[in-house]
Amino acid sequence: ELEAGTADAKKAALDYVAGMFPGGGTNINGALTEALAQLKDESRPTYVLFMTDGLPTVGEVSEPAITKNAEKAARRNVRMFNFGVGHDVNSRLLDRLAKNHRGRTTYVKPNENIEQPVTTMFQQISMPAMTDIRMTFESNGKASGSLVNRQIPETLSDLFFGEQLIITGRYRDAGDVRVTLEGTVNDQARRLIQEAKFGNAEETRRNAFVAQLWATRRIGQIIDELDLNGQNKELVDELVALSLKYGIMTPYTSFLADETRSLQDGRLTMDEATNRLSSGLEMASGAGGFAQREFKQTLKNAERASSTPQRASDELSNLFGSSSGGRSDGS
Repeated sequence: ELEAGTADAKKAALDYVAGMFPGGGTNINGALTEALAQLKDESRPTYVLFMTDGLPTVGEVSEPAITKNAEKAARRNVRMFNFGVGHDVNSRLLDRLAKNHRGRTTYVKPNENIEQPVTTMFQQISMPAMTDIRMTFESNGKASGSLVNRQIPETLSDLFFGEQLIITGRYRDAGDVRVTLEGTVNDQARRLIQEAKFGNAEETRRNAFVAQLWATRRIGQIIDELDLNGQNKELVDELVALSLKYGIMTPYTSFLADETRSLQDGRLTMDEATNRLSSGLEMASGAGGFAQREFKQTLKNAERASSTPQRASDELSNLFGSSSGGRSDGS
C-alpha cells in the first residue's frame, strides 16, 4: 500500500528493489490492477504513470481483457499517462488505456533518451491549471448538441500550465454564441464565459486555415476510431473524402495523389483505402505499430493547419512501400 515518504520508508523501498532480479516476464495486467487498486481518493484527479518496454507475456495477455480489467479496477477521476519505450510494445493497447482514462501516450523510440519526455510529463502533472474540463455552447436557446458536431477532442483532458487548449469542431448556424468553459482550479469550481460569434460562409472563407486544422484533426480521430473499434465503411468514406477535399494525404490514402491512377471508380478507391487501413492497423506492435500510433496522435493533436507529421508519415510510407504521405499541394 502507499507509504509516507519518510527516510526509513525510502530506505526500505530501495533495499527491497535491490533484492529483486529480472525474470524476463512482463505482467502488464497485474501491474495495472495492483496500482489502480491502491487509489482510494475519488475527490480529485489521480495520475497513474504506466511505463513499459515490452509486450504482455505473463498472466493475462489479451488486449481486450487487460483493458476491461483496468476499467474495473480504476476508480473515478483516474488519469493514465503511458510511456511506450522502444518498438516492442503493444502501442494500440497503450492508446486504448489512455483514451479510456482521459490520459495520454508518449512514444519513445529505441534511440531516444527517455529522460526528456519523462521529465516533461512530471513537470506537467505537477502543475495542473484546470481539471475536469467541460466546454458548452449556447445560442438562441439551442445547446451544444444541436449547435456543434465533430468536436475534437471529444473528451477534454486536464490542462496543465504551459499548454494550450485547442478545440476544433463544426457548427450548423451562424450567429452569436455563448461559450462556457467549466472546470476545477485548486479544488474550486470555476466557470469562464465568453461571448463569441459563429461566422457566416463569407467570413469563414477568410479563415480557411481553421477548416484545414479541423480536417487534420478529424482524419487523426477517424484513424483512431478505426484502430480501436475496427473497420467502419462510413468512416473510411469520410477519411477519403477529407483527404481529397483538403489535400491531407496519409499512408492509407497516398495513392489518391498518384496522377497515373484513375479515381473514377469510387468502389475501387474505397477498397484500396480499406485494405491499406486493415493491413496497417492490425500491426499492434513493432516499428510499424509504433509509427502508426505516433502518426495518428500527431494528427489528432495538431496545433497548426500546416502541421503535417512528415517524419512519421515517411516512416509509415516506407513500411507500406507507398508514395510519400505529405500534402498533395507540396506544402
